[in-house]
Amino acid sequence: MGKVLITGAYHLAALFAVWTRDPDLHYKINVQGTEALMKEALKADIEKVVYTSSIAAIGINPGEMSNEETPFNSWPWASEYIMSKYIAHQVVKGLVSKGLPATMVLPGLPFGPGDRAPTPTGSVILQVLQGKAKNWWKGGVCLVDVRDVACGHILAMEKGRIGESYCLTNTAANMRSKELIEIIGRIAGVEGVATREISPTAMLRAARLMELWSKITGTAPMTTYKNTKYILQENFVDASKAVTELGLPQSPIEQAIEDSIAWFRENGYV
Repeated sequence: MGKVLITGAYHLAALFAVWTRDPDLHYKINVQGTEALMKEALKADIEKVVYTSSIAAIGINPGEMSNEETPFNSWPWASEYIMSKYIAHQVVKGLVSKGLPATMVLPGLPFGPGDRAPTPTGSVILQVLQGKAKNWWKGGVCLVDVRDVACGHILAMEKGRIGESYCLTNTAANMRSKELIEIIGRIAGVEGVATREISPTAMLRAARLMELWSKITGTAPMTTYKNTKYILQENFVDASKAVTELGLPQSPIEQAIEDSIAWFRENGYV
């Protein structure tokens, strides 16, 4: 059998989870798995690779929006997931210097239909649908329609510059946790959401207890201490570079949330 010529490759595989029984699993999959695949791509002379990184791989810019050039500063709240994505991003950049023709895309928090796991973002919607989203907390997130993220990957293959990073986010969908929960509740027709503010101290204390209980039972906690510290930050991101250079769509996040809610309901999640 002759050699199969692959001109382009997408690397999207990653472990996106708040907690795992094996604390090294994020590193094994997200770092070692990425490095192995990228080295094979380099050996195979693939014309271009699009690597799915994460906004977790860049820093948080308090009071302003972060972008592709914001230095990583998430050490105090760097969970296994965050550290693995940061390290993997550096691994890919290092291999670019050795000739790997890679472009890196950094998705924000994706919302939309088809979230089978569900991911941590889909779990936020399910909490609302199940009537368990009474609380809100300080901190903010950058949201994006998962279909815009998919489109961004294709655009990065077509137009992305080698060695460059692009934030696949929605600049208009940077919002605080209370606003996000209220929007989900309004679209879903669920009343009484985000009515009680929970202090950072109380949240971190609860996260410690959840982690302790998970060690005893072996079951996944709702959150962890470091994950809680992360969501208490205002993690807002500017998508200008991806919009300007790639033509990344900026679809209304309300539509993504509406479609996600419909999908969860149609598929028996609630």
